[in-house]
Amino acid sequence: RHYLADAESVPAVLVGVIDRELPGVMSLGEWSHPTQGAPPAEYLHFITRGMQKAPEQRWGSATEMIQELQGALDGNIRVQCPMTFTKRLTRESGKLVDRYPRASVFGFLATAIVVLFGLTASIVALVT
Repeated sequence: RHYLADAESVPAVLVGVIDRELPGVMSLGEWSHPTQGAPPAEYLHFITRGMQKAPEQRWGSATEMIQELQGALDGNIRVQCPMTFTKRLTRESGKLVDRYPRASVFGFLATAIVVLFGLTASIVALVT
């Protein structure tokens, strides 16, 4: 639902643009549409920054804006919230697996064994 969906006239829309703030990036429901999901978090940050009311909070130049958007399109996501952190971590983990496949498999198996050992020890401690 659009944040100005209840504005029914041009003056009401203009007043809404001046007075109301965009929904936060973490409010994905505010950005979603019945026929499509919410945009990715990195694009919501991009949109939100571009639509700030105070000029000093917006992009300093078109070049800066293009560089940020191109970085997001290339997958170089700037960490700005838990969602972008998760995306960045997943992307960097994927690069690590590509670079060191054997070490990654070994690390995964070692982690799985430690977790299973810990669960087993916890269950034994609870039973006895």
